[in-house]
Amino acid sequence: MTSVELEPVPGLAWRTKPLNILVVDDTDQIRMWCHLQLQKLGHKVVSASSGIEAERILHLRSFDLLVTDVIMPDRDGLELILGLRRSRSATRILAMSGGGKFTQDADCLKLATRLGAHAVVTKPLSLERLIEKVAEAMDAEDTPAASGSRPPGF
Repeated sequence: MTSVELEPVPGLAWRTKPLNILVVDDTDQIRMWCHLQLQKLGHKVVSASSGIEAERILHLRSFDLLVTDVIMPDRDGLELILGLRRSRSATRILAMSGGGKFTQDADCLKLATRLGAHAVVTKPLSLERLIEKVAEAMDAEDTPAASGSRPPGF
């Protein structure tokens, strides 16, 4: 778990109150970039390098938003999404993927949406795209999948 304190970037106003955000990605560079950018925007950010670590953190405290990679070696983002939905957590979910060895990023993100992600984004991403997708996740209506019901076909 990593927590770094930075001053918010002047001139970048976030349209909501500061959020408590958990960022999960097994790629250090992507995880830390997301962590630092969200923190510069004034949010309180915690990061985890694995799905197992993220699951432990989610049992200890609640978050407004989970930003998670879909494909990770130990416990993937899809399992995190399902766990949050089954627990009926109010945590919003932004899933991200650059694809994997055997899957396309679009396929991963479609599945994440069906399982309850409020927004999805393809990696790599820009700061503008990250801000846009965080807002989308926070503003999204809850679908049956996002509110804890099983998606059709499961």
